[in-house]
Amino acid sequence: MIAVLFDDGSASHGGNMLVTEFVAHRSSGKSRVFALVRGSVDSLEVVTSVGVDDVDMTEDLVRELNFFLIERDEASLNALLARFPQAVQMAVRAFLLERCQVTVGSTSVFGTVEPVKLMSVYGRELKEFVGAAYLLGLGVNVSNEVDERGQTSWVFELASAEPFVRASEGRRAWLLPDGVPLLSTWTSRDSTGEDVIDHAVGFAENAASRGHWVHLHTFEQGDGESIDSGSTSELVVDVFDVPVPPSEEDSDA
Repeated sequence: MIAVLFDDGSASHGGNMLVTEFVAHRSSGKSRVFALVRGSVDSLEVVTSVGVDDVDMTEDLVRELNFFLIERDEASLNALLARFPQAVQMAVRAFLLERCQVTVGSTSVFGTVEPVKLMSVYGRELKEFVGAAYLLGLGVNVSNEVDERGQTSWVFELASAEPFVRASEGRRAWLLPDGVPLLSTWTSRDSTGEDVIDHAVGFAENAASRGHWVHLHTFEQGDGESIDSGSTSELVVDVFDVPVPPSEEDSDA
């Protein structure tokens, strides 16, 4: 059985090495399976080699590994791995354990959630940026910060897709920080007919104006446990009972 791990959520998407796809190269009756890894420097990492006796199952293995990135279906993958030699099984499982750990908010209906852009936004830009991303189905992580001059801005992280959260996994796609008291939470299901973006951004800005640290993010809430079971796009705003944190640039100075 493949052991699937969860990290503590302390690293941002941008800081993780993300396996985005599995591919294979076939030559001389054998094949090698590789993982495409997205990071500060993109790379190609060897997962395993498949011998001549099993080379015809290479495409099946690659297909199943890419399906695993989305669904995390251990039973299906294990059933296929059982048809390979022990050395291939061990190599694949070791790679998945080390390099494909499940992190909150890391997978979507399209595969791995990848960071697209990180920027600071001000004033009306927040509603415009959140609204545009929500309309396009892109993932959003937003939090407020204050610089040394006392000016507040929003750190806006855009992702390639909205993270998928299964029905049993709660109502957010990020882990609440340890030791930080949560004051209140607004979700898009709390909206009563008014524009959901207006309500979410208004709730966030109101809390920020009172000096609270705020985090806003989007995700897809599954109707069940499978991605194929359907989902609904959601927004969540968490307000913490702590002051707005200083900007990272000021903290590093």
